[in-house]
Amino acid sequence: MKTPSIYSFALLLVAALLFSCKADETDIGSDLIPGEDQLGMYTYEADVRCKTVREDSFPVFLKGTSLPALLLGSYVDPIFGKVQANFAAQFAPSKASFTFGDAAVIDSVILSLEYTGSKPFYGDISKWKGAQHFKVYELNEDILADTVTTYYSNHNVQYKPTLLGEKSVIPNNTSGFTWKKDTLVTTENPQLRIKLNDNAKSVFQNATAANLLDGTSWYNYFKGLYVVADNGAFQKTGEGAILRFDVSTLTNTKCRIRVFYHNSTNNTENPFDFFDFYANSATRKLNVYQHNYKNTQLEQDMKFGGYLAYRVYIQGLGGVKTKVELPDFQSLPEFSDTAATYVINKAELIIPVDESGYSYTYPLADNLIVVMPDTAAKYAALENAPNANIRDLTDVSQYFYGGAYNSDAKEYKFRISLHISDLINRRLKQNKGLYIVSGLGGYLADRVVLSNSANRKVRLRIIYTKI
Repeated sequence: MKTPSIYSFALLLVAALLFSCKADETDIGSDLIPGEDQLGMYTYEADVRCKTVREDSFPVFLKGTSLPALLLGSYVDPIFGKVQANFAAQFAPSKASFTFGDAAVIDSVILSLEYTGSKPFYGDISKWKGAQHFKVYELNEDILADTVTTYYSNHNVQYKPTLLGEKSVIPNNTSGFTWKKDTLVTTENPQLRIKLNDNAKSVFQNATAANLLDGTSWYNYFKGLYVVADNGAFQKTGEGAILRFDVSTLTNTKCRIRVFYHNSTNNTENPFDFFDFYANSATRKLNVYQHNYKNTQLEQDMKFGGYLAYRVYIQGLGGVKTKVELPDFQSLPEFSDTAATYVINKAELIIPVDESGYSYTYPLADNLIVVMPDTAAKYAALENAPNANIRDLTDVSQYFYGGAYNSDAKEYKFRISLHISDLINRRLKQNKGLYIVSGLGGYLADRVVLSNSANRKVRLRIIYTKI
């Protein structure tokens, strides 16, 4: 994906302020009026039906745009079951027209992946529960960057069966890495490092000057890596994590393949020189996600609860979402007058959290998004331009109308006044309901258990005036 520039964020901030001003105009006095009928203002409040449904696969590489993080790892959630993330990525040569020199020998090859500074993992990486095993393969398919090709989160990656490397590790996102070349000592941010094997060394040993002429020539020779979490044999409930690595900028040089070599020139004077290949915002990459809900609480509620389940669920990485069925407003006495216009002063969707469904290991999502089904796109964002597609993960529409978690009330709350006004006043012809999804579910493993019990249900509150 393209990371929004400072200029883009400035525009979004201005838009948010403008929208907030507009929204506040419709809300003036709505929380201060002691009697509704003093100004002809009324309140309609009702529980809404909701249920958990599986999420469809979604784009992880859309017409040349990648997500800003590589995800790798697996964990076994006590409520949601097993979640796994693998990734495929190109690694571009750090300099064009490079050669390893005369009589070159590849000494070692190291794959390094720098953790993101924000939310570097989701799950448990402690000494007793955090162990993971990773395997590295060579890609056997091109990741195309044309204007039509889209790769989805359930993509069946084609890779060569020969293993290029593997490592068992307890992830460490707190200790940096220090290395020395000549008299220069460099300390880098925490990273996962996997030493690749002789098969990987052969890939670089056999690379010619023509292969290293430029990025295109290199990709034709070496399509990239496929890195897999292989933890099925030993992870138990409550163990493991999804790790996140930073590839968000063009200047990122810490997600890389570093090739150490010597040749006839540097064999004695400066042995073990190195050359880097980078994965960053300019290279092509995609994350692949898998979920297994077998014999979980979530599966039971989905199978036998439906709209009557006491809990509903939301999970990122193509997991699950909550479907909300809004009332048929035209059949309600409050909104049945076809000659009237209903001014919606405020409409809020209030979404309580099941307090037993989160912990220090599995914290709640910072933000949720409410969207509606659409014919032109998988989802259309509410309170925005028609058909705005939240699959563009630079979209921050939740800042316009809520969605942040309120830890005091233990709920999420959305202001969806425009959408409800369109439904009640028949400007929107079809009431397709809504979906509640994770705000950045494309590259965050956050999940939420929502309460749908008798005393804490998802509900809709409308403050309106009839004219």
